Amino acid sequence: MAGRRKVALRIAVVLGGIAVALTAGWLHLTWRLSTGLRTLPVEPFEAILKKVGTDIVVVKQPNASGTQSPVPPGYLVAYEQNPEGFKADAKLFDTWRTALELATFVFQNGPSGNWVKSSSAIGFSKPENRFDAWGHPLCLLRRGDKVLAISGGPSAPSSPTCKDIRMSADDLAQFPKMKLLQSKSGSLILVADKAAPPMGSLLPAR
Repeated sequence: MAGRRKVALRIAVVLGGIAVALTAGWLHLTWRLSTGLRTLPVEPFEAILKKVGTDIVVVKQPNASGTQSPVPPGYLVAYEQNPEGFKADAKLFDTWRTALELATFVFQNGPSGNWVKSSSAIGFSKPENRFDAWGHPLCLLRRGDKVLAISGGPSAPSSPTCKDIRMSADDLAQFPKMKLLQSKSGSLILVADKAAPPMGSLLPAR
């Protein structure tokens, strides 16, 4: 009986040692990984994530050959080949998000009816969310249950002249909904429909 107890005790000691060693190894590995991740630059990963989003929600103009610029296999490889292109696309994604947030604010808090005004003049949105990625106000046009948001785009020296925008509800119905459309002039257009699924609820927090 005593012999069995000694064997059981030895087994328990061995198993306990193994458990301690595994725990220590796991803690050390976790510490090394967390330390390594803290030293990695965040900007490339943020740009890559926004590039993925841009490929989904932005409709670009075809390039000179008549086709969209292809993304090489693997976004990380593509980023290493063209980081500035990814940063430019990240600004398109940020502008899409701002335009959609503004449209959501209009539906929830803005006046109904038919009107057009600059996002800098509205009082129902957060001040920091009224500008595109290049620091310019957007134009907002409402026609019933549809809202049009226009950014001058990356090449524009300022925002569009909002009072010159002339569009009807039928005109807005021709645009893709909830996507940022790049026009031939370089401006960026988003049309949101109040009856469409609430994509604004999927937006990441700023």
